[in-house]
Amino acid sequence: MRQVLVLACVALATVAVLTLAARLGVAQDDEIVVPPAAPAAPMTTNGPVAQAATVTGASFRLTPLIGHDKDVTAIAFSGDGQYVATGSKDKTVRLWAARTGGQVRVLAAHRKGITAVAFSADGRLIASGDEEGSLIVSTVETGQLQHALVGHGKGIKCLAFSPDGRLLASGSDDQTLRLWDVGNGAMVGVLPSPKKGVKQLVWSPTGRQIAAMVDDKMAALWVMSD
Repeated sequence: MRQVLVLACVALATVAVLTLAARLGVAQDDEIVVPPAAPAAPMTTNGPVAQAATVTGASFRLTPLIGHDKDVTAIAFSGDGQYVATGSKDKTVRLWAARTGGQVRVLAAHRKGITAVAFSADGRLIASGDEEGSLIVSTVETGQLQHALVGHGKGIKCLAFSPDGRLLASGSDDQTLRLWDVGNGAMVGVLPSPKKGVKQLVWSPTGRQIAAMVDDKMAALWVMSD
């Protein structure tokens, strides 16, 4: 199995997938992992395709994902590494095949630019949020709309499914973090942030805690009661 990395390029509304090339003397199916501390590869442009230099002796092949009409503003890998999802100011969420870079489908369109995308842990669902606070949950397999989640008063900044896939957490500039039941689309909780918008969030592995970055040099931690 080859390690696949993603680079989001907002210039030219293009996303790129960097795939590690098999040139380290290992079998094609072996996984090659570049240490996280490795410096980023310098890149130069050569026509429409950027060329990536080597990192720690491994080379990368860059595959542009071209289709968005405006800047790409959100990106996520599916848990199995099969798909890449991108959101853009062009109000669309697009699904791409990670191995080939081919566009699989365009998912439900929003009325405003996309600001966040997230896959469920099982890879069956994808959530997307936009600049006005709208949330949409769609199926990955068909792109069918599952739920339109209404509640936030300002733009969505971050999304994350709980590890068991039952809940979706959304952070917004409206100074709240909201929890949604993925099964029926109902809002099941509103967690006020400390008077600041929620910029990024992450679930604990147990699904009983949520940590978030908020404005003004702050972070916050919510713990689910027993």
